[in-house]
Amino acid sequence: MKAKGTSQHIILSSFEDEYEETNDPVWAWHAIDFCSTWQRKTGEVLPYPQWVTDYLSLVADAMLKLDDRESDVGGQISQLIGIRDKAISTSIQTIRDRVIYFKIKSLINQGNERADAITSIAQAFSLNRDVVDNIYRIFAGRG
Repeated sequence: MKAKGTSQHIILSSFEDEYEETNDPVWAWHAIDFCSTWQRKTGEVLPYPQWVTDYLSLVADAMLKLDDRESDVGGQISQLIGIRDKAISTSIQTIRDRVIYFKIKSLINQGNERADAITSIAQAFSLNRDVVDNIYRIFAGRG
């Protein structure tokens, strides 16, 4: 997905980037949750991006083919949709880091020096400045 410039599209684009990079379906579920939450909070419909719709179509097809005579249908479904505890905690950390990166970029785009933007965001997130600087460098290097 090409980021369209609005915060919601930038966030969805970052989910897609992570999905493509890691091949981890938890990112599709983050996008689904984000679109649903966006609509609930703003009243504005935020359609699922095409990559999410494609993922849901694959999952629906596979779910319809599950053998419900097996004892662990729940396990089959969990495996199918790809939700794992470790994946969720890792993705939450990555989401936080992306938010930090985009907030720094926003401050820089508003004319602030990079060092000042990093210091400001470090204070806002109650993080060590070096940690925030490292987050910025990691994500800036992906571009």
